[in-house]
Amino acid sequence: MKRWVVSLAVIAVLLFYLPAQAQDGSAGEQPALVLTNEQGEYPLGLHLSILEDPSGSLTIQDVTSPAYASRFIPSQEAVPNFGYTESTFWLRLRLKNLSSQTAHWLLETEFPNLNYVDLYLPGENGAFTVRESGALRSSSLRQYPYHHIIFELPLAYQAEQAFYIRVASGSSVTLGFTLWSPEAFAFHALSQTLRIGLFYGALLALLIYQLYAFFTLREAAYFYLILFLTSAILFFSAYEGLADQYLGAAFARYRHAYSAILFALFFGSALKFSDVLLEQKQRAPRLHLFANILLVVWAVLGVIAPFGEYGKFVLPGAILLVVTPATCAVFGVYHLVHGYHPARLYLLSWLGLLVGVVITGLVRIDWLPSIPLTESAYRIGLIWLGLAWSMALADRINRFKMETETAVRNLQLSENRLSQILEGLPLGVVVYGPDARPTYVNQRAGEILSNPVRGIRPDLLARRTFAEAIDYFSFRTTGSEQLTPLEDTPVWQAFQGRSAAADNIEADLIDRRVPLETWANPVKDEHGAVEAVVVAFQDIAQRKALNDELEKSRLDLEQRVALRTEQLSVVNQRLAAENTERRRLEDLLRLRLEWLVVVNQANQAVGSLNDLPEVYQSFAAMIYRLFSAAGAFLAEAAAPNWEIKLLAYAGQGMKDGNLSGLVCNLAEPELSEQLFRRAQPVELPGSSLVTMDGPLGAHFQSAGVQALVLVPLHCQTSLVGLIGLEFLQAGKLFSADEVMLIETICLDILQVREKAYQADQTQALIAAEERNRLARDLHDSVTQVLFSSSLLAEVLPQIWQRDPQTGMASLEELRRLNRGALAEMRTMLLELRPAALSKTPLGDLLAQLTEAVTSRSGLDFQLAIEQVVLLPEDVHVAFYRVAQESLNNVVKHARASLVSVSLNTAAAGQAIADNRLVQLIVRDNGCGFNVETAGAYSLGIGIMRERAAAIRAVLEIQSQPGQGAAIKLTWQG
Repeated sequence: MKRWVVSLAVIAVLLFYLPAQAQDGSAGEQPALVLTNEQGEYPLGLHLSILEDPSGSLTIQDVTSPAYASRFIPSQEAVPNFGYTESTFWLRLRLKNLSSQTAHWLLETEFPNLNYVDLYLPGENGAFTVRESGALRSSSLRQYPYHHIIFELPLAYQAEQAFYIRVASGSSVTLGFTLWSPEAFAFHALSQTLRIGLFYGALLALLIYQLYAFFTLREAAYFYLILFLTSAILFFSAYEGLADQYLGAAFARYRHAYSAILFALFFGSALKFSDVLLEQKQRAPRLHLFANILLVVWAVLGVIAPFGEYGKFVLPGAILLVVTPATCAVFGVYHLVHGYHPARLYLLSWLGLLVGVVITGLVRIDWLPSIPLTESAYRIGLIWLGLAWSMALADRINRFKMETETAVRNLQLSENRLSQILEGLPLGVVVYGPDARPTYVNQRAGEILSNPVRGIRPDLLARRTFAEAIDYFSFRTTGSEQLTPLEDTPVWQAFQGRSAAADNIEADLIDRRVPLETWANPVKDEHGAVEAVVVAFQDIAQRKALNDELEKSRLDLEQRVALRTEQLSVVNQRLAAENTERRRLEDLLRLRLEWLVVVNQANQAVGSLNDLPEVYQSFAAMIYRLFSAAGAFLAEAAAPNWEIKLLAYAGQGMKDGNLSGLVCNLAEPELSEQLFRRAQPVELPGSSLVTMDGPLGAHFQSAGVQALVLVPLHCQTSLVGLIGLEFLQAGKLFSADEVMLIETICLDILQVREKAYQADQTQALIAAEERNRLARDLHDSVTQVLFSSSLLAEVLPQIWQRDPQTGMASLEELRRLNRGALAEMRTMLLELRPAALSKTPLGDLLAQLTEAVTSRSGLDFQLAIEQVVLLPEDVHVAFYRVAQESLNNVVKHARASLVSVSLNTAAAGQAIADNRLVQLIVRDNGCGFNVETAGAYSLGIGIMRERAAAIRAVLEIQSQPGQGAAIKLTWQG
């Protein structure tokens, strides 16, 4: 089974993913096709030259001009296929007629769905006569009433001419053309008409049969099969051009809309038929839901496609064209695996259609010969699909018939089993008909209600109604001597359509009373009317005795449970206290963890004193949450006047505006310096807060603060700040755990503050060191060059007066020194700004670096720098650093008189433009060195190798003692 399913999937892939045939060739001239008396049919695919016109603006004058003659590409396919495209195509066909029998040939377009096809016939003086046709043009323009487009092609004997064909479709473009002699075409048309007639005749016969079956059986599956066959006939008549032939201009105007609707109806009806045939609503609800969703998608596509551009719906239609048959195949495989017999024939039907369509596709790509059988393969497959579905429906009806007969037999068996079961039940069972007379009484009912001594027993032959049975058996309400009212009995309730039960009825059989528990249930017909009532009852005398005993036991148990409950209550109170303490500890741990998270984030964020405001704000927000206060703030405090400045605030008072930066005085008797030195919280009552002046007092009044708790922050022995907590209730008491938490918070805040101060001091130290380094660099480089330049500028006038030629050389030396100083200054500025270093073009960097490094030594240099592609930032910087290290080594160690720097880009074979080789070469004519011994001890060479390895580049060092040195860095993107 698995192998069969895999084979089916492979065939489906071949069907729906056959590639479109594209033209590929070089421009050239196709030789003329020679027409002879021996042949009446000429497929033209390999004799065409094709010119694609994406804009559709070219005219016959354009394409016949010498400028476009060389742009035509000879066709390499028997049937050129360009898929769905908006382009216009010009075809050039050269013919030479050596047939003495035919001077008028017939040109047939094998695919009737090309919207616009124009034939240009050559005339006198280079003019052309155009004959227009196509699927979207009126059929009155056609020369022959045929479902394919036919042009008459006049070509005199021994004549050779070039004909041009213009094709514009806006959809699928398949250029299948055939040239016929009239006699051969007549025979071809006759056989074609015969095959088409057989195809549509078979579909019509199936349709008539399904109509008869539908009106006879009224089955929904037949209705959907009728829709499928009808849409297939109409759709394929439009696809094959028959509608163009018989409906004419009225059809052509709405052809796309008509085809889109039929296409959606074809697949939608196939989906719905599959869903009903396979009974997915009952057997596979999820597959049924998916089928309905896919059906809605088809319906939406069929509704909106006629009103939009045809090309926009090609891709959704193609996707659905693949998804729908695949979905139907999945349906069949699923039900076949689950043992549903009709799924076999259903799957076989799709396989037949699939094989037919695959054969047709293989003919189109010239893998199979084009013979009547292969050309009609998809038609045979469609007819096979309709026949198989008809047989599947017939098989389904036979299965229903067999299931019905089996159900009748099972019903009879069930009735016999039910009778045996009812007779074996320990309950009395009576069945009443719609007239309230009994139709069945089991043996146990007779045993319960019989008193043989008094002649009392149930009797079907007596035909007593239930009202008469109440009097006959003396059914009384428990604890009463009155007969039970009819309307109080479960039987009467059941006849009203409701199930009922009762256990307060007794049968008075003269010698004894039998307490009964009774159930009555209605049996309703399809319209909801009660057609029978089933009554079951049992003798509950023994159960009543047991209930009395159970009631005594229950009272005793309740007393014991009450005692045990009291004991458990004490234990529960103890457990509740333990749980409360555990929750308190968990809350305290959670608060500590939350505070640690905030402190950790603050430690990571603090890099200087400038970061403290944001950190203080996060501390204030967290303290506000930890202590459930109305507000919390952090403030700087300064003794002895107790003036504070708010650094951060969080809480309900935010509505008063941003309180950060507020300065006020808290001079109160309670706030003595000794108390603050003890580092204990101090509470200010609301009465002292409302008397405060300024914005802070206004805030306390508007927020309704009743108590303010101030926690001092001590750094060593001095007070540096305060933590303020606002509460809306007076007399806030802190637990021991909260006091410990406050102490932890104070220590953490002081540590973060100390870290910020240390970071600022470290940054200041770093800045001072950087200034010293700049001063040293300026002194070693730019300062010395400028000093030499200034001395030279002072003596230049005197030199010029004595010897102008020497003065000119000195002036050139002055220019060189100034340029070198400028280059060194720019290099230092780039070093100070790494972002500028990575953004400056690499060629400019290397030129500036070379001039700066060689300016102090007076070393001559040569530059050969090309414009290279934009390099990644790490590669860009690595090239610069390697060049810098190489030039510094030349100046310090090479004792050279000339250094050259080259940067070039070399193509890597046939690589694309982005895949280039970038190469840097620094070469000098100095003393050179031994590479093998120098590499192990030179720090600079080691650094250059590390930089090359980091960017996956190749570093080559070429040198011999006395022969100079060359450093090559090569990187391939």
